[in-house]
Order: sequence, then C-alpha cells, then structure tokens
Amino acid sequence: MQLSRFRVLCTFPEGLIPQRVQDEIRTTPGVRGVTGCIVWADTLDSAFRVREVAESAGGKVKIYEAVVDGGEYRFECQGKGTCCSEAYILVLPDEANMISEYLGVSIDDFLDEFCEIATPHDSLSTIKLKTRPNGKCIFFEDDKCRIQPVKPGECSIYPIIPHEGAIWWV
Repeated sequence: MQLSRFRVLCTFPEGLIPQRVQDEIRTTPGVRGVTGCIVWADTLDSAFRVREVAESAGGKVKIYEAVVDGGEYRFECQGKGTCCSEAYILVLPDEANMISEYLGVSIDDFLDEFCEIATPHDSLSTIKLKTRPNGKCIFFEDDKCRIQPVKPGECSIYPIIPHEGAIWWV
C-alpha cells in the first residue's frame, strides 16, 4: 500500500466525521480514504479542500505531512502558543499522573477539571486536554504553558508526530 503524503485529522463536537461530510470528502480528488476521524490525502491541495469542507461543517482540522525517504524536518519553537491552539492534545495515563502530581491535585480531580473524552470507543476511551472558548489549551495562560515541565508528549514533539512508520508534521 502506498503511503498517502497527508493525513488530515478532523474533529467534530459529536465525534466522528458526520456521514454527509464524509461523502463530500470522499469525492475530493486526491483523497485516498477516510478512517474514523482521519482522512488520507495525496496532495496538499486535496488536504486543504478537506479542511475547507470539514471547517464549513463545524469541524476542527489538523493537517499532517509525512517526511519519508530521507526527507528533512526542521523546526524551532517560536514560543507563540501555536501548538496550544491545536485543540486536540491527547493525554496518556502516565502523563495524566505526572500532570496531576505537578498541579498538586488528585488524578480524579485532574481528569474532571482539565480533561474530556476525545473518542469513546467501546470500553476504551481516549482523553484529551480541555480547551478554552478561544480554542487555546486550558493550560495556556499569560502566553505560556502552565505545565511546561510535564506537558504531554504530543506537545513536546509538536508539530511532528510519528505514525505508520513515517514522521508527520502539522
């Protein structure tokens, strides 16, 4: 199977991509497929078109590009909080424990106050950090991260993410 060059993560308040939106996305030239909240696209134009469709239906979108076959990736944090506005920061159990300890709250209080279910899936659920009404992470205050020393791994490697044997960047 050929690896699509772009992965478009589409999140909607109700969870998965609504069927009518999926149908429109599937007809976009360059779209290889839709799996759950992820759209696989071969071109940047098709990824941008998917973003257009999803956002017009109330979705939030992240576009990731693969770095494969000796591709080069360079990024230096600009300290502008761009990563803090991506609004979909997943938290692993160990990270939740570290953050709750850092904040000096119980794990239950941390989960109740700062997290929400990202994708309920049978008996397993994924948790993510809550966001403020402006779309920024709940821990982004006064133009800095309140939990910087223990921020989730996804924040630490932003804008790259490893997936399916390739490195992707937002």
